Amino acid sequence: MNPNASGTGYGPTSKPVEATHELGTVNPDTAMNNNAIAGSPNPTQPSTRKLRSKVENETAPSTSRKIRSAPNALAMAKQAKKDYSAPVGRRVQTTYPVGRPTSKFLQVHPDKSYRQSCVLTYKDPDTDEVYYVSPDLEIPESYGVRLSVADLYAGVTHDGTHFIWNVNRSDTTWYRSALKAIGMCMGNWYKVVGRKGPNIYDLYPPADPIPEPDWSGLPPFGDMLLSAFDSRMIEDLDHPQLRKARGCFDVDE
Repeated sequence: MNPNASGTGYGPTSKPVEATHELGTVNPDTAMNNNAIAGSPNPTQPSTRKLRSKVENETAPSTSRKIRSAPNALAMAKQAKKDYSAPVGRRVQTTYPVGRPTSKFLQVHPDKSYRQSCVLTYKDPDTDEVYYVSPDLEIPESYGVRLSVADLYAGVTHDGTHFIWNVNRSDTTWYRSALKAIGMCMGNWYKVVGRKGPNIYDLYPPADPIPEPDWSGLPPFGDMLLSAFDSRMIEDLDHPQLRKARGCFDVDE
């Protein structure tokens, strides 16, 4: 949703182009000759069957013993999609994404037990993935690693996906606006959109009512954090992220 276009009622200013072609005038003699060619073979032109075979041979992909084309693959895929039905029963989420959803309506868990303050985090500058950093770990300044102190909140999107909203602490308008947005999202559905310039978050309510979220299936917040960060926990100086930061290029990426 574009906040600048909300409620303005602006429409297209250029005339749409019709998706048609101009046929022009048909020459009866030319049409007759074309019909004759279509009806009987012309010795000066290759047959349709030969042309089709030539095109198929030129555009066919290279074959592989391991990766092969399946006959009627498109029809098989369509039939599989048609026959698919969603599994029956309660959905169990296996992990929790870290970050604020940018294109969905969300709510923040109102219970204080589902938030944690002053957590050390590190963001990979190449992938933007957020890593948890052990508070007992002292990272030398020579590593050039910039850590953040973040507050973590449990949230849910309108499609039922639970996530961890990490908010980096700072003396900025972004941080103060984020705290206000989090408070307004406790018990209310909003789409949260950042707006550069004033560096604030704009909140957009849904046009139609959304059912209240079901928090009953959530594990304790500590278990959510362990699942969310999982393999992204920096607990010693030999972690691949810290090795990459100090110039060790033997890290598998």
